[in-house]
Amino acid sequence: MRTRSVAFGADPALPLRADLGVASAQARAIQEERGPFALAGFARPELMLDKADIRMLEPYQKGRSPILLIHGLLDDPFLFNDMIVALQRTPGFLDRHQIWVFRYPTGVTFIRSASILRAKIEEISAAVDPGAADPAMSDWTLLGYSMGGLLTRLQISWSDDAVWNVVSNRPVDGLTMSDDARKTVRNLFFFEPSPRVKRAVFIATPHDGASPEIAVASWLATRIIQRPADTRQLVTEIENANPGALKPGLRDLPSSVDTLASYSPLLPAIRRLTINPEVTIHTIAGTGLHSPESGRGRGDLVVPLTSAHLDEAVSEHHVRATHSDIYYNRDTIDEVRRILGFADP
Repeated sequence: MRTRSVAFGADPALPLRADLGVASAQARAIQEERGPFALAGFARPELMLDKADIRMLEPYQKGRSPILLIHGLLDDPFLFNDMIVALQRTPGFLDRHQIWVFRYPTGVTFIRSASILRAKIEEISAAVDPGAADPAMSDWTLLGYSMGGLLTRLQISWSDDAVWNVVSNRPVDGLTMSDDARKTVRNLFFFEPSPRVKRAVFIATPHDGASPEIAVASWLATRIIQRPADTRQLVTEIENANPGALKPGLRDLPSSVDTLASYSPLLPAIRRLTINPEVTIHTIAGTGLHSPESGRGRGDLVVPLTSAHLDEAVSEHHVRATHSDIYYNRDTIDEVRRILGFADP
């Protein structure tokens, strides 16, 4: 990936060619031998929670700012293969950046996945740069696709008590619960922006929820997804000690599909959270089958343009793409290059 030539015989600099897609293909084959992570992580997320982590695509590169790619619902990091290879082939990219990915089970509510991601960002930072000597480790770019964008949103915002107030009608400090339960609640619902993140790119992110059709999918998925046992135990403990403290409909933390639907009460609260002004925001949204110039595109057939829009974004780029192909669309990849400061190769 980074070695352009080698000495061979009398030639001091024999140029090398690389097939950058082979490593990802091999990694995916190994993963699928152990079972499909995306499907299991959706239907039975409890089995995959301990496998949620940030993965490096190469050994840690000191001085290269991480770009963390975060997949969406019923997906895994291999979703980004085309984008990864295109970025790695971009002249100068590997001199400035290293690509990491976040893998997580998508059946649990994104509130919990965002909490796991928050912890993993600090965990990997402490592991690779324990002395905090590398400025690149405080210059992360998060790129979130679809639900991955909502996880990204919760890494760059202050929660105060806004998210907790959607779930409960009482202050958390006034509730009776064990120390472990209180710690879990605070990790889930109370957070601050990560000081490591300086840029966020949202691709087809449903900040206001997805299209009405998702309501039907939500109804079906709720009957497929198995809630993690620890979530049920947490809710039971709080309810038993504090009857009526949790609001109806949110007692067991809704599934990921529930929270993506436009009727979810979590989304308006998250939309109103204050974003760290030191983070530069960019939006990429799809216009479906219509060209952006036509003005007829209203979204990518899953996420309306109004839902993908963020007032805080310094740029909003529209791509002629549907929700299921926007992440590998050439126009999308070119826009990511532009955001990162690279011209077309």
